[in-house]
Amino acid sequence: MENSFIEILKKRLLQGSVIITYKIGTDILYERCFMKAENENFYNSKYSHFQLMCIIKNTLEVIKSSDIVKFESIDEDTDSLGKLHFENKIKAMKSAYEMYSLKVKSILFDDVDDFFFREDYTTTHKQLKLIFGKTIPVENLIQALRGVAELSENELYFCKNIWIKAHEERKLEIIAILDSEIKEASVLEDADLLAEMNAIKEEYGNCYGDFFKEINSFKTLKEVTDYWHPLTLPAPQIYRL
Repeated sequence: MENSFIEILKKRLLQGSVIITYKIGTDILYERCFMKAENENFYNSKYSHFQLMCIIKNTLEVIKSSDIVKFESIDEDTDSLGKLHFENKIKAMKSAYEMYSLKVKSILFDDVDDFFFREDYTTTHKQLKLIFGKTIPVENLIQALRGVAELSENELYFCKNIWIKAHEERKLEIIAILDSEIKEASVLEDADLLAEMNAIKEEYGNCYGDFFKEINSFKTLKEVTDYWHPLTLPAPQIYRL
């Protein structure tokens, strides 16, 4: 008798696509999107493995049920927003994989699958691997690059994106705090405070365009790292270079 986890996974695969996190021979976790193979016997109960089609690579793969750690999917109870989010996540994964595949071909990088599907590799890790050939802490990399006389266009572009992402993350942290205060003001029925907090939140919501434009205008890494948008101060410690 199969356990309920596997039974639910089988049911979800019959309904559509599933994002599965699993191990491949080691404790390293990989995340890929699958659908059941055309063959109705996509699960072999004798050997306890799935035969699934990887949507991203369009390849047939075998996964042991014991290697599966978790999965993400939608069902009949998922609302329209949840379905849209899931579908967009798969589209983004596929689009990103195609982009990385083209990039690695141009630099003779042959283990794209290993680093692209690793769950512990963030988008930043993947960009580091592509541009610099290694994955090291971002703040260490940028600190080291500040001493380089002249960066390549790709290197400076990468660092600008890191700085923009850092601003966006900081902005979202502040907005989360504001949301909590707005909720409290709503409970207290304080109309003046609520209006003030919503106005402040709107100002933060509109500041992305400012720091995006400003950071992209810089010509050197020093200009980038010397800048931090006033609304998102203080900067996180790792970006205080």
